[in-house]
Amino acid sequence: MLALSIGPLALGFCCQVATENRVAILQSGTRVPCQAAPPLGATEFATGWGRWLDLRDPVVAVRPASLHPETLATVRKIDFSSWVAHASRRGLLSQLLDAAEEKHPRHEKLDDEEMEILLATLEQWGRPLDPIPTQLKRQQRVDWLWTALQGSRQGRGALLTGRLLVEISGPSALPSNRLGLADLRRGLRSKNPAVRRAAGRLGAHQKEMDLVRPLAEASLQSKETLGRLHAASALQDLDADSALAVWSHALFRGRFQERLFAVENLGRSQISGAIQPLMVAVAASRRAPGRFVFCGRQVALVTDFDVEIAQAAAIAKPKISVLMEGAALEVRVVSSTLSRAACRSLRRLTGENPGPGEEDWLRWWEDRTMADG
Repeated sequence: MLALSIGPLALGFCCQVATENRVAILQSGTRVPCQAAPPLGATEFATGWGRWLDLRDPVVAVRPASLHPETLATVRKIDFSSWVAHASRRGLLSQLLDAAEEKHPRHEKLDDEEMEILLATLEQWGRPLDPIPTQLKRQQRVDWLWTALQGSRQGRGALLTGRLLVEISGPSALPSNRLGLADLRRGLRSKNPAVRRAAGRLGAHQKEMDLVRPLAEASLQSKETLGRLHAASALQDLDADSALAVWSHALFRGRFQERLFAVENLGRSQISGAIQPLMVAVAASRRAPGRFVFCGRQVALVTDFDVEIAQAAAIAKPKISVLMEGAALEVRVVSSTLSRAACRSLRRLTGENPGPGEEDWLRWWEDRTMADG
């Protein structure tokens, strides 16, 4: 990795002083906050987060920014994802960044799904935003962005990740215009969640198959829910077949916590084959007569006799009672906790809700199988 110094003036959006007093309206309808009014037809202009550059989408108007804090606050309380979409459409990038970095204590802490929706939106914003100093050569641009990302918080890290996805053309990029495998491995181990997320996204973008194992481990072992979500998403983007195999294996062979995480990952995935292992987990948990193991002791006692008469002979047939001391435990291949988690994941994955219990899902699966075949 080429070491590049990044001063406070060079890293434009990390020391943003611009306010959203005006927005440039592009041909597509996108609203971009700008520092100074760009000329009509411009495809490149300055913002507080770098140069906006989109040759296909020129400026058609510049207007004062219209803010409605009370309305936006109400929308945020009712439906956070709608608030993100509304703020993005209006070009309120600073508000999105503040939400990602949780700068306002009066707002409730974002849950993991809300944070991921926000980071994905900021990543899209970061694609046309170019904060890189113009004097840098082509082969230095990726290194500059990666170095800048190391000290970034989640929101600005998502902006930088979006730009990196543009600068790196993908698996076919030249070695000088992509991140090395060693940098990506270090990124996945970083203490900075913005760096870990970026390493996973960029590893999948570059199709670095050597990252399948570390991403699989992170998706099943990371203590942070958002970290597992990011690792699982990157693994699925990198190799969906490997993701399905790893999580299916962990579902039945891993430690209990890994099994729960595997169920969670399968439910969050968009892999059609994920339904089957989840249904196997539900079927394995089904209660059935005779599946018990007894731990204790048994004592047989003669408690009575049945007397039968045969050819004038009295035959006494004893009645035997068995006293048991101990516990009879129901044997289940999959625990009830894991089974309930599998049902929740199936609801998320399929959008169906046949009922609260395992039997409801088994009937749904039977009906689906018959309809398909």
